[in-house]
Amino acid sequence: MKKDPGLIFRIVLIFSDALAVVVAFLIAYFLRVHIDSRPYYFEADLSTFLTTILFMLPFWLILHALIGLYRKNIITSRSRFSELSRLFAASIVGIMGLISYGFFLLPHFNYGT
Repeated sequence: MKKDPGLIFRIVLIFSDALAVVVAFLIAYFLRVHIDSRPYYFEADLSTFLTTILFMLPFWLILHALIGLYRKNIITSRSRFSELSRLFAASIVGIMGLISYGFFLLPHFNYGT
């Protein structure tokens, strides 16, 4: 059986992306709840936040794959503009997916009801 270092690298990339997304949102949660003193409408429950992030994580990774961030020609490209533009697009679509999930599926995000 032939070993493909590109496949192993992409698998490591997927796991590191998952870890980076979870750590980034945990840091954002910590900053919002413990550092920022502004009031907010809903109760910031860590278990609900973690459940939401873990539920959205497969969506985020599939989005990265669909945008092409795990393709060999993007990873090995000399120009980083293509990769950075794809990362930017994935971030925007991912955050919009997270906002939509919170608005439509979490009852405490429905303001005024």
